[in-house]
Amino acid sequence: MKFDLHMHSHYSKDGEKSPAELIQRAYDHHLNVVALCDHDSIQGVKEMIEEGKKHQIQVIEGIECSTLFDGGECHLLGYHLDLDHSYFLTLTDKINQLMEDAFHERVVKLETKYDIKIDEE
Repeated sequence: MKFDLHMHSHYSKDGEKSPAELIQRAYDHHLNVVALCDHDSIQGVKEMIEEGKKHQIQVIEGIECSTLFDGGECHLLGYHLDLDHSYFLTLTDKINQLMEDAFHERVVKLETKYDIKIDEE
């Protein structure tokens, strides 16, 4: 049995390929089982499961959650998720909002420190 349990699609900040392209690549490399573990997102998992069925490739529901541990950034892998759970359905939006808020705070600090106006766009 051949498998890859840590794949990223274009729904992840460091992925480039669509779920369909990942399944095609898995098929080309004779993989039997794969897991899509995008960063803080499950957006492509259902699509990948459907594509996997077309090629008899089992897709495990996964995610790579960004978190903090002992004062540093840590990535935690999770598998066999409930893809309809509200926590996972809203996670990407929550993280995007946190990133926007943090960016805004940085802009305000720079504007205050250097007495300048920054266009956040």
